[in-house]
Amino acid sequence: NDPEARRHFAKIRQKNEEMLKELEVAGLREMDALEYYENLKGNAQLKALNCSQCYLFEASGHAMAHTLQWNTGLTELNLGGNSIAAGGVIALASALERHPTLRSLDLSRNIFGAQAGTAMAKML
Repeated sequence: NDPEARRHFAKIRQKNEEMLKELEVAGLREMDALEYYENLKGNAQLKALNCSQCYLFEASGHAMAHTLQWNTGLTELNLGGNSIAAGGVIALASALERHPTLRSLDLSRNIFGAQAGTAMAKML
């Protein structure tokens, strides 16, 4: 969570964006996730993103939903083992209705209830 380390990673990501097809992020906290998802916009090469067990909450669900509008090449998304609540999952379901390529989504071990589960089922 060191600001210098985040800037360094952002520079590396920009240089290697064309080669970045799969990314696993460990220990990403919600405030970092919001910034990180914003930086992912427009990366058409990224196919798989694993943000499992990263201390993400409802705001991260909303941020990822917004990011999915721009990252239409993503095929795998793992958000399992976080604390994304109903509002974040409902936002994801809405974004995924219009997402052309996502084939695998892991939302296991989050804290959403029946309403969000129904929204996700309708999206399918």
